[in-house]
Amino acid sequence: MIFSNNKLVKNAKIDLFIDNNNYGNNNPLHLLPLQQIHPDSDTPYVKFLGVLIDHDLTFKYHISFVNGQLSKGLFFIRNAKNLFSEFCLHSLYYTLIHSNLTYAIQIWSCTSDNLLKPLLSKQKMAIRLINSAKYNSHTEPLFKKSNILPLPKLIQYFNIKFMQEYKNNFLPAAFNNYWPLNSDLRAHNPDRRELRDDSDLHVPFCRLMGTSKFPYFKLSRLWNEFELPNLTIIRDRSKFKINLKFHLLAELNPNPVCGRLFCHSCSNIV
Repeated sequence: MIFSNNKLVKNAKIDLFIDNNNYGNNNPLHLLPLQQIHPDSDTPYVKFLGVLIDHDLTFKYHISFVNGQLSKGLFFIRNAKNLFSEFCLHSLYYTLIHSNLTYAIQIWSCTSDNLLKPLLSKQKMAIRLINSAKYNSHTEPLFKKSNILPLPKLIQYFNIKFMQEYKNNFLPAAFNNYWPLNSDLRAHNPDRRELRDDSDLHVPFCRLMGTSKFPYFKLSRLWNEFELPNLTIIRDRSKFKINLKFHLLAELNPNPVCGRLFCHSCSNIV
């Protein structure tokens, strides 16, 4: 993989092959060429474990795919809302909407907020449908009532849950010491003194704002800023997930302050 903003580097043709030759053999028929992905390719992304990775790591193709899946889910929920109970509609939501939103969310959620807006809009449509609310109703009370996290909270939930599993060594061995503590990095300093952030995870330096949203840079900072000792000390994964979700739901306002003039929802205008 080559990451660069230089157009000459991006557009340079690189010949890569998978060499299936045995040691000492050089049969060219056993060399399988790998297609180079660039913006002008017929398929300008690579699908890896269900995630569409594009040339610039914006995940715009993956988000477009998820957006299409949410549209299909909304079609089914909209046609079923007058036939099934609210409980059944909740089940449809988790089957058709939630599952698509949460798959690999720690990866593709590092994209820009503008690309995430269509997904949030689709999620809001779904929450209005399962609660039989008007098309322009405020959704924050509906999310709280249904015990469903809106997309920004959902991203926060899965990122923090991932870091809790990292801190307690529940992740595969490949993640061991992926984010060392600040105290571990300072241990070799002969003039080292104890500092307040010694127990924090090390946040790697990042020069670019866009890159700082990637998991390697964002997740350690998010865990350090999550200042809830009564939650962070919980080792049991199931208990932590339940308490974390309740904490994020509690941050939702059941009576949001609306700043829109002549809001149809607040004034009960049909």
